[in-house]
Amino acid sequence: HVRRDVGEESEDHLGLKAYAMKYLVEHENVRLEDVKVTPKLEDELIPDIIAKTPDDKQIAIEIETLFGTGPAPILEIIDTCRKYHEKRLGIDELWIIVRNWSATIHLGQLIFTQLVWDKRFKEKNMHIRILVPSCSKVRLVSVLEIASRLGLFKSTSI
Repeated sequence: HVRRDVGEESEDHLGLKAYAMKYLVEHENVRLEDVKVTPKLEDELIPDIIAKTPDDKQIAIEIETLFGTGPAPILEIIDTCRKYHEKRLGIDELWIIVRNWSATIHLGQLIFTQLVWDKRFKEKNMHIRILVPSCSKVRLVSVLEIASRLGLFKSTSI
């Protein structure tokens, strides 16, 4: 189900797509038939994955390796947030999955982005989650959970 669909996707990008699909099926109980890889939505918006959950939520998943994004890679994620916030397109949740190493380097900026954009998304009854793959098992971990475990951030809503 995962193939090189758009331009030159890196091996990391493809690997994270496969990881996200495995997570959806094993932990979110999403049927493989309810997962679409690189579907074209309106206005040239092409998420890496769209999934319909058993409770009929639509999740758009964007994989961000942050390779080749220039001197301010977090702007790539902010631009993604802006596009989904403006367009909505029947999406209930936006998941942005970031490589472990990129998340380590940019953790502070990712936490800030998660907090700011989640407030904006909630105004439209949407949610955003910035996630990182677990190194020990097939699990996606919120950057807020990582920050909390490191003692950098305290929240009761993780």
